[in-house]
Amino acid sequence: MRAAITQREIVDKYGMPADVLEAAYVTYFEHLNITLHPISNFSLDPTKDIQKTDLLILTGGGSIPTACYADDRIVEEQQNRDRIEKILLEYCLSHSIPVLAICRGMQYINGLFGGKVRSLNNVRAIRKDHSVRLCRQNRIIQVNNYHNDGIFISDLAKGLSIEAVDEAYGVVEAFSMHQKKLLALQWHPERPFEVPEHRLDTDLMMKEFLFCGRS
Repeated sequence: MRAAITQREIVDKYGMPADVLEAAYVTYFEHLNITLHPISNFSLDPTKDIQKTDLLILTGGGSIPTACYADDRIVEEQQNRDRIEKILLEYCLSHSIPVLAICRGMQYINGLFGGKVRSLNNVRAIRKDHSVRLCRQNRIIQVNNYHNDGIFISDLAKGLSIEAVDEAYGVVEAFSMHQKKLLALQWHPERPFEVPEHRLDTDLMMKEFLFCGRS
């Protein structure tokens, strides 16, 4: 399988715009036999790079547009990345190309469809696994945590279906989209888990979505 993957937008030490892709994505998805094709945030026409791919991955890292937050805050926006990811998402949804969104990617999709993101007020410790319930299977798994913002159930955009939830705080941990092959995760499958064995459930979820025709 060949996947297009988005990247962080940064300014390097020379003041030049640059793309950044964490090595963990490469390692993780190669483990799943997926070859990554990074998409530049500065491409004039990113759709030409995705036409021969089997999957779009919207990555984590950094803030989403200010308008996507429920509270007033000033953030360092990634405007080129936002433009590219919006174009790619719309193209994939209209051309039946599966979409996997991770952390920031999940939050951005929710924002694009009219939902909001709020601060979790540091209620969960970073790098500590916590419990979420998989709604379809009605079972509990443990996932990692690398974020201080989240999507509360009341802030989920219309048209999105909850796939996993942190019942302790009412936070959506994964969602899908009706009649589209899209899966969005708040946690990071590519990053370390506090307990390594906890990754196994996420790996199974990834393989089920990517290779078993789930919709």
